[in-house]
Amino acid sequence: MRLPGNPASRSDRAGRTLHVDRAPPARDARRQDPSFASTLANGLAVLEAFDIDAPLLGNSELAARTGLTRPTVARLSSSLARLGYLRYLPGPAKYTLWTGPLRAAYPFLAHLPFPPAARSAMQALADDLHAAVTLVVMDGDRGLVLDASRGTEFDEHHPALGLSAPLIRIAVGRAMLALLPDGERSAVLEALAAREPRDWSKYGQTVLDGIRDTLERGVCVSRGDWRSHIHSAGVPLLRTPEGICYGLSCGIAAFRLRPGQLEDEVAVRLSDLRNSIRAMLRDAE
Repeated sequence: MRLPGNPASRSDRAGRTLHVDRAPPARDARRQDPSFASTLANGLAVLEAFDIDAPLLGNSELAARTGLTRPTVARLSSSLARLGYLRYLPGPAKYTLWTGPLRAAYPFLAHLPFPPAARSAMQALADDLHAAVTLVVMDGDRGLVLDASRGTEFDEHHPALGLSAPLIRIAVGRAMLALLPDGERSAVLEALAAREPRDWSKYGQTVLDGIRDTLERGVCVSRGDWRSHIHSAGVPLLRTPEGICYGLSCGIAAFRLRPGQLEDEVAVRLSDLRNSIRAMLRDAE
């Protein structure tokens, strides 16, 4: 598997120099399309500026996070508040996300193609391993959590639904990349290397190793590449006829793991869970 690189040249394990042209960011390419609605994109950028560490943001902070001018942000934030996507708090003179995004997401979540028994199986594994077992969808260059089951002694307490992480830094992201046809996967890796040169410089070979492990053994592992205290296994679940890729992850606090347990038990049991959910989907057809 060829290793993309950025800057334009780097070396592989054999010391050979590989040359890759830097691709323009996807967002810039979209904005050059005359059918692209920039105002709508700017409004969504305002919504996406909020995160778990920044639940309250004023217009100046939103402008800094989005790269938009403050007057543009002021119009967008006011409109989004009137529509119920943001809520204005006069005390701190800041905005917070409100119920609109959740209303918009409900029809999508309600029609996910997974039976209730799949969640019960996820919860059973989470309880047995004191882990977080998550259903993840490939969302551009990130993996987005659609459902999560947590063991009672799992040490993270923030809600996982909607959490996203870069594909190249999570085991399940590397596993889902293995679902792509070779040509499509190569194009995605090229784009990832161009958009995230620092992450690619650090994790690029690990990504390729994870894809190879998934193709050969059906599972790959990550030791703290996203959150240093969480080690995880990831497996590809399915790719729909429309090209949507789903995967499963099992994350455990590193201090709970015995030597070799991640590969010898966690990865094996997660693979068994994947096979069980696939069987449920076949039976439901």
